[in-house]
Amino acid sequence: MLLSGTFALDSTIIETKPDFPGCGKTKRKKEGDEEDTSQYKYIHGFKLFILYEVKSRIIVAMNIVPANESDSNHLLSMVKQGIKNCGKGRIKVIVADRGFLDGAQMWEIKHKLGIDFIIPAKSKMIIREDAIALYNNYKDRSLAEWEYGKDKCQGYGVDGLTTYFEYNPKGVKSNKKTNGSALNAVVITTWRGRKIAKEKQKVILTSLPAEEDVAAIAKKYRLRSLIENQGFRELKQASYLKHLPRRSGEYAENAAYIHMMLCVYAHTLFYAFLSWRKMSFLKLI
Repeated sequence: MLLSGTFALDSTIIETKPDFPGCGKTKRKKEGDEEDTSQYKYIHGFKLFILYEVKSRIIVAMNIVPANESDSNHLLSMVKQGIKNCGKGRIKVIVADRGFLDGAQMWEIKHKLGIDFIIPAKSKMIIREDAIALYNNYKDRSLAEWEYGKDKCQGYGVDGLTTYFEYNPKGVKSNKKTNGSALNAVVITTWRGRKIAKEKQKVILTSLPAEEDVAAIAKKYRLRSLIENQGFRELKQASYLKHLPRRSGEYAENAAYIHMMLCVYAHTLFYAFLSWRKMSFLKLI
């Protein structure tokens, strides 16, 4: 199997009618002004989690829960399921969005499982503010630069931040007991040729060394978009998972789970076949 070692973790809502057995209700920001967080719409359905290998497009772990469950509750369990399914040592880096932020689970993924992660900080986190405030310490250095299509992006890395107090073993709330659980960050200062105001700069938290490889971390985080633009899009369009049909009766909820699972299996088998065919062809060369 052609695995890159980088896996994207994400979830998506499989919508249903409000009266669908076993479904949950959650809210999503309406399309339009991204800064206006007061406008929401409510949707019903199930939440499908997948752990997706970005090179082969193979899904190595999945979970299905009611739509109202938080992403962060499933970070560690999804990674452990992925290790069980594809073997130790295969998963090198986990890339996820900020919804999966959970300090104790992130700490265990790095320090117990030996897997690195790349997850952006939330806007009001102290560690994000600290990473941005440290710009003066790095302004005399050349900012790292990388391409996004025809445009240029810039940023800098900060290592050894200890102000994400939740990044500790479970139950430990103070860095005084751990001598500081250090975490690294990449600060994006220019995005696609446009400088970003400090209050809007994105900060990406990572267990990887940030100062020495800013561009590589930023590029690797961009791979997360593949799970949306390829994985979930194909599942919802080609496998008709965008909206579950109305069902009723004693076994309606079980039927919904089986429906979603079979779609994921079909997607994975298809890309596993493509990967096998490519490996077979390389052996013949």
